[in-house]
Amino acid sequence: MHINRFGSAHFVILKGIDDTWVQIDDPGWGGLNYTRAQFENYWLHEDGLGRALLFLKDEKILINSNRIHSKKILTQ
Repeated sequence: MHINRFGSAHFVILKGIDDTWVQIDDPGWGGLNYTRAQFENYWLHEDGLGRALLFLKDEKILINSNRIHSKKILTQ
């Protein structure tokens, strides 16, 4: 997940999420828990969309392609 927290834009690892809380591992701050409102404030950009970098096995998944920009990079 790409967040901008206190003017520092960087990637964090999403560890868990429920209706109230978002749990992340931040490389600079360690394990953090945010309310969903706090996390969305850091994650969502001016266009109302968030950014995420996903590494997936080559499996079929259902996505709404109108909302997802993807680039596939093949690795050995």
